[in-house]
Amino acid sequence: MEEAHLNRIVAHVDLDAFYVQVEVQRDPSLKGKPAGVVQYNPFGDLRTIKPEEPRIFNDSNGSLIAVGYEARASGVKRSMRGDEARKHCAELQLIQVPTSHGKADLTIYRNSGSKVVDILSRKSICERASIDECYIDITAEAQRRLTASSGQPAMPISPRQVHVCGQDSGAQGWWNRADQDWGPGERLLACGAAAVADLRAQVLAELGYTCSAGVAHNKILAKLASGMHKPMQQTVVPAAATASLLHDLPIPKLRQLGGKFGEEIMSKLNISTVGQLAQTPISKLEALFGDSDAAWLHTLAQGHDADEVKPRTLPNSLSCGKTFRGAGALNNFPDVHHWLGQLGLELEERIQTDRAANKRLPQLLTVSMWHTVAGKGTVDWRGNGSSASRSCQLRSPQAAPIADDALALVKKWAADYPGWHLTTLFLAASNFVAAPTGGSTLARFLKPRSAVSQADADEDASAGKVEAADAPAVPPPGQETSKLPPSRLLSISSAITPSHRKVPKRSVDQLGLDAPLVLDHSEDQLDPTVLAALPSAMQRFEAP
Repeated sequence: MEEAHLNRIVAHVDLDAFYVQVEVQRDPSLKGKPAGVVQYNPFGDLRTIKPEEPRIFNDSNGSLIAVGYEARASGVKRSMRGDEARKHCAELQLIQVPTSHGKADLTIYRNSGSKVVDILSRKSICERASIDECYIDITAEAQRRLTASSGQPAMPISPRQVHVCGQDSGAQGWWNRADQDWGPGERLLACGAAAVADLRAQVLAELGYTCSAGVAHNKILAKLASGMHKPMQQTVVPAAATASLLHDLPIPKLRQLGGKFGEEIMSKLNISTVGQLAQTPISKLEALFGDSDAAWLHTLAQGHDADEVKPRTLPNSLSCGKTFRGAGALNNFPDVHHWLGQLGLELEERIQTDRAANKRLPQLLTVSMWHTVAGKGTVDWRGNGSSASRSCQLRSPQAAPIADDALALVKKWAADYPGWHLTTLFLAASNFVAAPTGGSTLARFLKPRSAVSQADADEDASAGKVEAADAPAVPPPGQETSKLPPSRLLSISSAITPSHRKVPKRSVDQLGLDAPLVLDHSEDQLDPTVLAALPSAMQRFEAP
């Protein structure tokens, strides 16, 4: 690893079974009991169930979206259905997520995650990755501590919770070394690890939540390390341990290689591990994947990652979605409009809450659809079928115009697909600008505009849609995609500036384990029904 890269300290912080922790804090009677958070029944009672209402439904057969560690000890796993989970643990307490607008309401988890981010941001640059995980750049604090340490980094608090890759003698043995035994960048890494331990302790003391972390010189290694020892622990990856950490790692486990591109690599090279990829001559990679992808893969396999932690404590988009399985797939405009209205109500609430807290408003509305066409197979979140995305100006942050404008975009798309059936709908609001404060109102801030006509929709969609008719949905304006191989970054037009600046498009089947999903839908933004239907490679990895 080049020494310049050793001057940066990055951590990936992952809250332990966070949804369960939130529920236990709300209901202390659950403390110490095996518990899991279960999704609602999309085919059953869709009435609103508020967070403060009784939500323990031990007879539920829904899919588990979070499992506490007491339940895991009995063999209960995430994505199990209730009946199967109870066979492993008869005492299992099943807490259903709150519901609103005919779908899951994740507000309590989202808000609790924001409080954690506030604490982590005190001594670091923080990039929120989802409701329960984030990347932090702790370099400045690590440098401050190193300067104050006279070259001998202090041990982190609770050293028994700290592990060092490649170190058999434990954390104390690694910290208490002679001067000549410290490698390049290791003192700074040690100071960063101690700072992360302090931040984790602050989260526990102030909020009562435990979290685990990986500490390394870049995002990729930090992400891998955070799941190695859980719960309430952290793992440090010195540069010298990188090769051994990656040697036997399956290629799909490496961030950015969890989809079809990873499968293509394994098939063409007849390999299965990152270590084998690292040993592949770059000339062979160039012959198979082209110069740019070859250079990117070679660097990635060595454990190098130049992707910086970007200050982002707020989401780039506000979004919500719902799946419609089997016979419930939508195939007429009245039903589509109804559900766009329900999603629009949630989006309106989130826009209002976000504006009050962050003094900003979105300017772009995007509707994203997974679909099938009669006689042309099926589509679902498991990777079959097609998706499409269409965008227009967000003329009013209210449910009715949001639903009307989204329907106009769906109608334009549907004109080319007779016999369509929608299996998933997403709405997203993005491209934020500063909102006026004081006596200004939303109506004064957003210029009035008549309902979207077909001509308006044509113009907006032509500027903001994916170029290919069935191209996968695209990330919102501002979503970085530099993590993808260079040749896999395709330009699309985006109606977010007068100059129609270009933004990259990413294909869903190329996403890695923790990459943003459609329209930057991370786990905190997805309906649990949607999440449970995702393939394992597109769900956030949760270590046992």
